[in-house]
Amino acid sequence: DEGALALDASSAAPSPPPPAEASEAVLSLEQAEAAAIRRALEACRGNKSHASRMLGISRKQLYVKLRAYGLLAL
Repeated sequence: DEGALALDASSAAPSPPPPAEASEAVLSLEQAEAAAIRRALEACRGNKSHASRMLGISRKQLYVKLRAYGLLAL
């Protein structure tokens, strides 16, 4: 019976995500990237070579991002 194999359309569609609360902060891509860099540097105790490997970027790319985000002193 074809009807037995058909899925109900309402049960097959995923429910939309809940709306964001007004109090939730939404980070820009740059803010999220800067935060990830800060966390990596903290975890690596400031070792930029290790942090760049952890982030999956070259050390040169890390330095470019550190300058761009004003994090070079970290």
